[in-house]
Amino acid sequence: SGINGTTVYLRHLQFEEPLYLYDDTSVPFSGKVFVADTRYPGADGCMIPNVKVCLVQERKIGGVLKTNETLVCGETGPDGTYSLSVIIGSRVDHVELIYHGHEFIPSPESEFESGRVTKDSYYANNDFMDIEKA
Repeated sequence: SGINGTTVYLRHLQFEEPLYLYDDTSVPFSGKVFVADTRYPGADGCMIPNVKVCLVQERKIGGVLKTNETLVCGETGPDGTYSLSVIIGSRVDHVELIYHGHEFIPSPESEFESGRVTKDSYYANNDFMDIEKA
């Protein structure tokens, strides 16, 4: 130590250890959730807020499903829309929607397709409808 500062030697490089890099670049995955049979010309239908939306990747070993991994979750906004960031290279096998035990299916206009997420694809219009009648 002294007037010009202190010199401290650190061992910060390990040349014989592997270096792991992870890329978490993501793309938006979005859509809307509405009540089935409420659409008519000029209207998008009755949107549902506060639906929990999760993107799920199935984990298989030897072709046998072992477990599901939830990649990301979020909720629909007041207008029934959602947008989730999903990491490029992930695989979205299905979308799980949770709302008071209701059952959801992709809408006829939905563009959802299961598969690997790539940087050059567009993941919007992943729309789902609530088919509960009570």
